[in-house]
Amino acid sequence: MLHCDLGCCDQHGFNASSDVFYKFKDSNGNFDEKLCEDARGLLSLYNAGYLAFPGETLLDEAISFARCRLKSKANDLNSPLKKQLLRALKTPLHRMLPRIEAMYHIQEYEEEETRNNTLLKLAKMDYNLVQRLHLEELKHLSLWYKELNLSEILRYARDRLVELYFWSLAGYFEPHYTRARVMYTKYGVMATVVDDTFDVYATYEEGKLLNDACQRI
Repeated sequence: MLHCDLGCCDQHGFNASSDVFYKFKDSNGNFDEKLCEDARGLLSLYNAGYLAFPGETLLDEAISFARCRLKSKANDLNSPLKKQLLRALKTPLHRMLPRIEAMYHIQEYEEEETRNNTLLKLAKMDYNLVQRLHLEELKHLSLWYKELNLSEILRYARDRLVELYFWSLAGYFEPHYTRARVMYTKYGVMATVVDDTFDVYATYEEGKLLNDACQRI
């Protein structure tokens, strides 16, 4: 699909021109209404529009055109395409966390009559293996956090361990980035303690001393 082609080009350093979208316009310079006959293709056009670089107004036009038509077609579609459409209108594909999107896609692909059961089984195995890896990482972080005993020593500090770990998945979702996810979460916990100390606990003078100490690090 179009959004996949453009996405692959961008990820591998190739300059994919947005001029390809002109082929979808009619003689009057408007996007061809015939595109609406293919809901899946229209959804692909919509998602591709969000790969735009600043100044690529043609892709902004593509988004506006596709969004309006997709909204009007939503009630006429059957699942799983309807589910994909409604989700994309709420959160475009390229703004969704990849592993969350994978979860939805597996569920929807299972409803496809033309599905490849071997591919579906492989996708489920991959998802479960990665989920198990994340649970192991979170277990390691939970033990580390428990040993710090921050909940007893600094009771005013928020417990944001799981939240911060989930944040790390936005940037480091590939399985091999275990170290990056763990370090990001640990740094986040420490930053939260410092932030809460300034905002909730410390007096003005104590905050000033803490700031001076941080500046010397």
